[in-house]
Amino acid sequence: MKSRFEKLIEKKLINKFEFKKNESVLLAFSGGPDSVFLLYHLHLLSEKYKFKIGAFHLNHCLRGKEADKDAQFCKKFCKELGIEFFYEKKDIKKISKELKISEEDAGRKKRYDLLNKISQKKGFKFIATAHHKDDSIEQVLMNFLRGTGIDGLSGIPEKRNNIIRPLLDIDKNQIIDFLEKKKINYCIDKTNFEADYLRNKIRNVLIPYLEKEFNPSIKKGIANLIDISDEENRFIENYINNFFSSIVKFEKNKALIDLEVFNQLEKAIKRRVLRKTIKSLKGTTFKTTLDHIDKIIEISLLEGRKQFHLKDRIIAEKYFETLELKLAEVCLRNYKPESLDFNIKIEKLPEKNILISPDKTINFKIYTQKEDNTKSLEEVEEIRLNPKEINFPLILRNLEKGDRFSPKNFKGRKKIKKILAEKKLSPDEKKKIAVLESREKIYWISGVAKNHFNALPLKGEKTLVIKRILM
Repeated sequence: MKSRFEKLIEKKLINKFEFKKNESVLLAFSGGPDSVFLLYHLHLLSEKYKFKIGAFHLNHCLRGKEADKDAQFCKKFCKELGIEFFYEKKDIKKISKELKISEEDAGRKKRYDLLNKISQKKGFKFIATAHHKDDSIEQVLMNFLRGTGIDGLSGIPEKRNNIIRPLLDIDKNQIIDFLEKKKINYCIDKTNFEADYLRNKIRNVLIPYLEKEFNPSIKKGIANLIDISDEENRFIENYINNFFSSIVKFEKNKALIDLEVFNQLEKAIKRRVLRKTIKSLKGTTFKTTLDHIDKIIEISLLEGRKQFHLKDRIIAEKYFETLELKLAEVCLRNYKPESLDFNIKIEKLPEKNILISPDKTINFKIYTQKEDNTKSLEEVEEIRLNPKEINFPLILRNLEKGDRFSPKNFKGRKKIKKILAEKKLSPDEKKKIAVLESREKIYWISGVAKNHFNALPLKGEKTLVIKRILM
């Protein structure tokens, strides 16, 4: 006769996760009570639905011989049930230092990376984890302590892409009671009872304290909060999905947001759109804070071109009616781009077009044309000069310490360093700036400002044009 747990898990697999006969599932198998409980019931169901089961165990190299014993237990358990077993051993402490994240986060990341790798290689349709109701409650408290919105109060999702969690309606105590009655062995990770990690402190210290001092039914209250938040969160997500693709267009490593529509949205919806966009770009919103999101919203409302660098490779740039979110190739937190090295001498008017490429991101085009005065002289990506009023040679060079410039309609000269600071240019933008000078008179700071002095181009006359082209 089926246990009520078997019936519940079967209902989840078949109805909620749309699990069909002859499909396959790979379980994250630690050997602890939760994953032993789930593997036991999946094994029973596999006989009815004829689906394939695999179990994956990751040794984190954090508990020495005890961890090796857990791995042996998992291997033996699977062998007795005839379940295919996969095993990896990774130095999580070393990985956490390399990635500059906690050991807990490093272990989770490596575990899911390997689960996905095995499932793709071996053809498993689903990846199952043994998270239960208590895990979800702990996650909500963790999110609350760190600061969160409604999505963070929704607990652990039952299904996300190919990952399923069939035990979220089952208490930890129910799992232990079942295994004890059935006399099914499992591993005990002693570090779960230590207070080294935030999750352990919440489980072993905070929740018992709240139950004793405030509300014996605190878990039930938080479980209700999870249900309510999940329903409301899904409603908001569905609302956003109805228009998201019409205002956010994705290109390679970047997203373009239509500000004419975006700026009319309520702030709460703007935040959701930005988080969804960032998650689509880099796969996670980890390290993206509320302050970052609100700063992007702030620059989206300002006039002119604005830019903001988030942590972890995201650049937000506003120009015209577009907000661009771009995924950089390197982490910008420690990114210090070197200036491009160029020193171009223009001895005379060029007889043909000259194209100079300091690197693959920027070109300078030098040529002559007949001036027709149809294009604004205010465009800072180029300068047009009357060659009869300038002294050759002209030098197009890198910025130098102490460079000063006389802005148009400004008495005196300003340090270019100060001008760039006022423009709030990113390090990447600054490295692409050149100055055009003749006899210590600077005509142009490429992409920033210019002063023709007495060399304004004349209509119908030959004009020297120097243009910066960003690639």
